[in-house]
Amino acid sequence: MPILTTYKLNGERIDSKTIAVGGCGQGPCFECEELMEIDKELNIYTANKLKYYDCDEDYNEIKGTEKTETIFKSGKLTEKGIIELTAELKK
Repeated sequence: MPILTTYKLNGERIDSKTIAVGGCGQGPCFECEELMEIDKELNIYTANKLKYYDCDEDYNEIKGTEKTETIFKSGKLTEKGIIELTAELKK
């Protein structure tokens, strides 16, 4: 799991947080796409887009059974080096 850690110039640690959402893996009838981004304004966004569907005995998707959800965290890296993140949210 990716961890973001910030330090003072003297090497003293300021903050450290896991920024990944987690939950992606391999398996039949399941797809997952992971994204992590820290932009130029130091905004943080990390998400997993999940797609589930029912499969037949050969692991072929059964049409019409697809379900999707996105699990994400967002936040900001402050000028003082503090990592502000939301809890995991779903949409």
